[in-house]
Amino acid sequence: MSDISAVDFMPEIKGSFHTRWLTTLTIDPRKTIIRPRDVITRIAKNNIEARPVWKPLHLQPMFENNAYFEEAGDNSKYLFAYGLCLPSDTNMSEEDVDRVILLFRELLPARRFTA
Repeated sequence: MSDISAVDFMPEIKGSFHTRWLTTLTIDPRKTIIRPRDVITRIAKNNIEARPVWKPLHLQPMFENNAYFEEAGDNSKYLFAYGLCLPSDTNMSEEDVDRVILLFRELLPARRFTA
C-alpha cells in the first residue's frame, strides 16, 4: 500500500530493521476525506476487525481535569484521530492479508486523493 499517498506507515530508522508487532498507519486528512472510522466500518462488514490506535490518557474521561503539557502540538491526539491498527497475526495467510488490502484499497482509491 506504499503507493497510496494518503497513507503513511512508520518510517524505518536508518541502519535498523523493524520489529513491529502491530500494523499501524495514519491516513492524512489533507489528502482524503476517508477517516480511520470509515475503514473500520467498511472492513467490519466483512468480518474483519480493525481499530483506532490507543486513546491517549489525557483524552480519557478519568483524566479530563488533570493538567496536560504538550510540546510542539499534540501528536498523540493526531495519531488517535487519524491512526489505524490493521489486523496483525502471525497466523494470517497471504489470502487474509490480500483480502484486508483489497478492502482497504476499495475505500481509498487513488482518484480520491487531493495531493
